[in-house]
Amino acid sequence: MLRAASSTGSGVGNQPSSVDSTFVEQGGGGGGGGGGGGSGSGSGSGSGGTDGERRVHQTTLYSQLRKTEKANADLAIAKHFVTNNIAFNVARTPEFIEAMKAVAEHGPGYVPPSSETIRTSLLCTLKEKAADYVKEIKESWAETGCTIMSDGWRDMRSRNHLNLLASSSRGTVFLCSESTEGKVKDGRFLADFITRGIDEHVGRENVVQIITDNASNYNVAGALLEDRMPHVFKSNCAAHCIDLLFEDIDKEIEKVKETVRKGGEIKKFIYRFTHVLDCMRSHTMGREIKRPVATRFATNFIMLESIIKLEQPLRFMVASNEWRSLSQTKTTEGREVTQIIQDNLFWEDGREVIEVMEPLIKVLRMVDSEGGTFGYIFEAMDRAKEAISKYYNGEKAKYEPYWTIIDKRWILLHHPMHAMAALLNPHLYYDKLVKHDEETEKGIAEVLRKMFAPDDICERETFSSQLVDYMGMDSNIFSSFAKMTLRVKHPSLWWKVVIPSDKYGELRRVAMRLLSQPCSASACERNWSAFDAAHTKKRNRLKPQTLNDLVYVRVNLHLQKFLLKNSDSVVKPIYLDHITAFKEVEEDALLDVDGEDEREEERGLGVELESLV
Repeated sequence: MLRAASSTGSGVGNQPSSVDSTFVEQGGGGGGGGGGGGSGSGSGSGSGGTDGERRVHQTTLYSQLRKTEKANADLAIAKHFVTNNIAFNVARTPEFIEAMKAVAEHGPGYVPPSSETIRTSLLCTLKEKAADYVKEIKESWAETGCTIMSDGWRDMRSRNHLNLLASSSRGTVFLCSESTEGKVKDGRFLADFITRGIDEHVGRENVVQIITDNASNYNVAGALLEDRMPHVFKSNCAAHCIDLLFEDIDKEIEKVKETVRKGGEIKKFIYRFTHVLDCMRSHTMGREIKRPVATRFATNFIMLESIIKLEQPLRFMVASNEWRSLSQTKTTEGREVTQIIQDNLFWEDGREVIEVMEPLIKVLRMVDSEGGTFGYIFEAMDRAKEAISKYYNGEKAKYEPYWTIIDKRWILLHHPMHAMAALLNPHLYYDKLVKHDEETEKGIAEVLRKMFAPDDICERETFSSQLVDYMGMDSNIFSSFAKMTLRVKHPSLWWKVVIPSDKYGELRRVAMRLLSQPCSASACERNWSAFDAAHTKKRNRLKPQTLNDLVYVRVNLHLQKFLLKNSDSVVKPIYLDHITAFKEVEEDALLDVDGEDEREEERGLGVELESLV
C-alpha cells in the first residue's frame, strides 16, 4: 500500500509525494487502513479515514507553505528593486526572467556571485558571448560590406563621447568608443577617429558607406574619408532628415502647426494634474495619450493620433460632472482645453493632419528599422508624395505645400546610390516601380566611379553588359524561380541565392553590397541609453579595460537582442503598405513615444551597475 506518511507522525515537516496529491484529488479515503475494511468509497473503518484527513491536511499545508515561500521571494525581489533604485520595468525584461528561472532550476542553496566575480570572470564570459555575435556579423561583410556609423553624444555627467558602429543587413555591431573631453571635435579629428576604427576593427575593403550626423564638422569629415577611401561614399542619416522634414511641415503649414499645438495643450494639461489624469483614465478605460520625445519631432504626430483615437471618451469626459467639479478645469488653461476638446474643427483638422502625415511616418519607421533599407528609400519617398496628392484628390493647391517641403529635404538626403539601389531592387524594377531615367543614370555612373578601379576597363565593361541583361529582364536573370522569389526574399538575399555568381559576378557583387546597407544611423541613437548606463562609472573606480569590456558587452548584447526581435528584416522584403504608422505598443526604436519607462529602466541599470565596482 502507498502511504503519504508514516504512522508515527503527521509528516507536516516533509513534502508530500506526487502520489499523495493524486490520491487525495481522486477522493481516495477508501481502500481501508490499519486493519479497516474500507470499500474504496471513503467509508472504511479503522484508521483509513484518519489517513485521508492527514493527506488532505498535509497537501493543504504544503500548498500554503509554497504560497508563503513565493510571497517571501516576491517581497525580497521587490525590496531589491526599490532599495537599489532599479526601474520596475526591468522585471519585464527577458534577461531578468531568464535569471529568475535559472535560480529556480538550481534549487535551494544557490549562492549568488560576488561583485568581484561578476566584474571579472563572468564579465569575461559575457564578453566572449558578445564577441561570438560580433564575429558572426563580421564574417558576412566580405560579401555584403557594411556601413560605418558614428555619432557624438553627452552622458548624464555632461561628458562627451564618440561611438563607432558597423551595420549591414545581417545586423549592427558596436566597434569602439572614445571620450572627446578637452578635444576639438573638428572634421579632421572625426575623420581620424573613424579611419582608426575602420583600420582596427573592420578593414577598408569591407566598408561601402559612411553615415554620420548632418552637422558641418561631420560633412568635412565625410569629404576627408572619401579622399582616404575612394571606394566609400558618405550619405546623410535618413531618419534625421525625415524628422527635420516633420519639423519643417509643422513650422510652415499653419493648420498643422495649430493642430499639433492644441493636441500638445490637451496632453500637457491632463498629465500635469493627478486628479485630471484620473478623470481621463476613468473615461478612456485606462487608455493613454502618447507622450512625445524631445529628440524626435515626429512623435508629436503620434501623440496627436492617440488623441484623435480617444475623441469620444474625451468629449464625454469634458461633459461630465466629474470634470466640471475639478478645480483645475476652472482655470484659464482648463477652460481652453475644454474648448479645444468641444471644438469640431479641431477633430476635423486632426484627422486630416494624421491622414497626410501617415505615409511619411511609414517611411520614417522603415528607415528606422534594422536591416538593409537602402534599396527602398528612393521609391518610398515617391510613394509618400503620391499618397498625399491622392488624399487631396490631386488638388495642387492643397498638396503642393507638402511636396515643396519634402523636395527641399530630399535634396539634402538623396544620394545617386539611392537611385541605383532602387534600380537593383528586383521587386521594384520587375513591377516597373522604378524607371531608367536621369536619376538612375547618375547612380550607374556613381557605381562605376566608386566600386570599380579606374584602370579596370574589363571589369567595368563586364558589369555594364550584365546590367544591360538585368534591365532587359533577360531570362537568365529573371527565371521562373527568380520571379517566384523576388517578392518573398529580401533583395540582397535574392541576389545571393538566385543569381549565379559565375555568370553575373560583378553585377551580383554590386547589388548585394548596395542592398545590404541601411540608410539611417538609428542604431547609434537607439543605444545612447546603453552607452550612458555603462559610462556612469567613475573612471577611478574601474580599470579602463573593465570599463571598455562593460561597454562592449552591454551595447553588443543590446544590439543582438534588437536584431533577434526584428529578425524578419534580414530575410524578408519590405512592403511600405504593411508598415503600421501608429502602433498600439511601441517598439524599442526611435519613434517610441512612451519612452519615460525605458529611460527610467536605463537610469536604474546605471545605478545598479555601480554596485559592480
